Amino acid sequence: MPKGRYQGLVKDNDSGTMMECYVHPGIDYSRVPEMLETQRAFITERICLRAMSHIIHPPLRNFGILDSEKPGDAAARLLKIPGVAEADWTPQELSASLGAN
Repeated sequence: MPKGRYQGLVKDNDSGTMMECYVHPGIDYSRVPEMLETQRAFITERICLRAMSHIIHPPLRNFGILDSEKPGDAAARLLKIPGVAEADWTPQELSASLGAN
């Protein structure tokens, strides 16, 4: 910042560096928190339209993956779990997540 802009208004100090930032006339900076909250609420609403996190399935009973089971067989069993297929998991993705080559 040129020294003429602040000289006589602010105490001059050799060890400090005067800095400035541009304040855009079209932005109401006192309303930034409100604008961010409005944007966050909009994004959250849009996510809720597509998400299925509100659907709660009952807990599974004895549905563990057996050590002797092939990953492809395990993937087929996992797709039978309520909510897995609805979450757009494919047998290939499940096999890959189980460590199949």
